Amino acid sequence: MNIFFKKTTLLFLFIVTFFVSIDSYGQSEVVQECQTVSSPETLNYFKTHKAELATFKQSMLQQRSAKVKGDITVAQDIQIKVHAIRYSNGSGGLHAYDLEKAFRNLNNMFDAADVNFILYEGIDYIDDSELMQFEKGDEKTLLESHYTPGILNVYFAEYLYNTSKSSICGYSDNADNRDIIVVKNSCSINDSTLAHEIGHILSLVHTHGISNTQLTTELVDGSNCDTDGDGICDTPADPGLSSDNVDNFCNYTGNATDANGDTFNPDTSNMMSYSLKACRTYFSTEQIIRMYAYFTLEKNRFTQPGIIPEIATEEEAEIATLNAVKLYPNPVQNGNIYLSSTSIDTPITFRVINLQGQALIEGYVENNEINVNRLSAGTYILQLQNGNATVSRKFIK
Repeated sequence: MNIFFKKTTLLFLFIVTFFVSIDSYGQSEVVQECQTVSSPETLNYFKTHKAELATFKQSMLQQRSAKVKGDITVAQDIQIKVHAIRYSNGSGGLHAYDLEKAFRNLNNMFDAADVNFILYEGIDYIDDSELMQFEKGDEKTLLESHYTPGILNVYFAEYLYNTSKSSICGYSDNADNRDIIVVKNSCSINDSTLAHEIGHILSLVHTHGISNTQLTTELVDGSNCDTDGDGICDTPADPGLSSDNVDNFCNYTGNATDANGDTFNPDTSNMMSYSLKACRTYFSTEQIIRMYAYFTLEKNRFTQPGIIPEIATEEEAEIATLNAVKLYPNPVQNGNIYLSSTSIDTPITFRVINLQGQALIEGYVENNEINVNRLSAGTYILQLQNGNATVSRKFIK
């Protein structure tokens, strides 16, 4: 009887200690939400790339269903330039073992996306005591001497605040074709903040949609899942998660309803939600596919260290004209693709890429005709560019 009592008491103490620990973790982190603000352009990006997205989705699903034991997929490398802010005397800053843990977690989290994150040319230490209290926007002062173009740059700060002086865990920014993430040191090891911000860099928005303050217009029944919310259909409609409606067991406890009066049933485990950070453990299948598609389409932004990407300002007239272009015949016959439009009087450049993102043929379109005879049978993406406008079309040979 005494032995039983002793074991039961120890078990009870363990359970209490465990959940008190979770509670403390969740409460200390909940006020430090992601401060990334996704623009409407982020959601609109794939409206102009529907053909590629559908192709990538079909291809990846087929690969996963056909994969057999022993198959090895070669992941594509995404290099990250790490900048660690320290005091002026060189003390403080992110610990190397914490960075190693962060990279290990990232590669586990993104394994299904067939990308692999690696450190580019060691850590850039920024010894400046004034930057230890880092405020959103301070990264602009670092771009001249502490930024490597052509890859993802991540800055780690001891203290991180938004413009309202509230403590935050991190944010991302891809303005002017610069891909930047800033993370608070203590949040680099919580296994979700850095992955969440990289999700933003690779085109994902929060599961509750663009606005962090207004209720999502995505419906619970999923009828507008591809246009509202995060624009992804295997992530349930999300009314906005926080410690107010997610308990320490990661259960949704809210009762919010959508425009139809249906009660939300969000996924508290999704990496792109505002759920407790300890609850966020995975990306959905369609999120993985979208990130892979975006990386493939925008590969030059992440794989050319030292090269400044061109900043394209799209003009409506050019886009409208180029969007009118259609390909025929499709599937290709006799090795040639023809463009239907003859109203474009400026040079059109083209690039043919495979589903792995490799450029196979490129040049100028002549006489509305492109010869693809040297390609083997398969599905490809044709990218056309006229001035600042770019469109993509899928074709089969």
